[in-house]
Amino acid sequence: YLLNYNIHNQNNQNNQNNQNNQNNNRNVQSIIYFDNNALDFACRIQTQAYIIKFICSIDFVCSLINILVYYYSFYKSAISMIFSGYGYVSTVNYDKFGLAVYIIYRGGEVILNMYYLTNIIFCRECYIIVNNLFDSEYNYSIYIFYEFLSILFNMYIVYYIARFHNSIPLLLNHEITSV
Repeated sequence: YLLNYNIHNQNNQNNQNNQNNQNNNRNVQSIIYFDNNALDFACRIQTQAYIIKFICSIDFVCSLINILVYYYSFYKSAISMIFSGYGYVSTVNYDKFGLAVYIIYRGGEVILNMYYLTNIIFCRECYIIVNNLFDSEYNYSIYIFYEFLSILFNMYIVYYIARFHNSIPLLLNHEITSV
């Protein structure tokens, strides 16, 4: 797919060579030359796409498990499944708009988690509620540290997806031949 983008630019040069080769011998196959930079770029984009598809798949499966196990988080998990599936399909098709929607969704989740963590830290009643949810041996500072690490990890995921979004070229539908 990405190599096709570069092939489109090189077709004018290769068309003359292909016509000469076809006139001389019908059994000769044409050779297409690529810059090392273009090939490295295509490999990097493809690797990033595999990682993002893996992230979307994990998010989808975790949301499905939440739907099956916890009945009270049905709507949140269903929405998460829809956005994760949309992010996966957008990554497969290299759709910039779909990736932007997925980035906005993931960014919104990060902001909500930051709001939740801020409430837990600064709200005394929330502190009591969280401590009552767990055993008396549960350490509150470990819970806050875990939430903080979770937010940082999700921020890095949003950054990684945004970097992938910015690095894919804007292509039209007829330029996408295969993935």
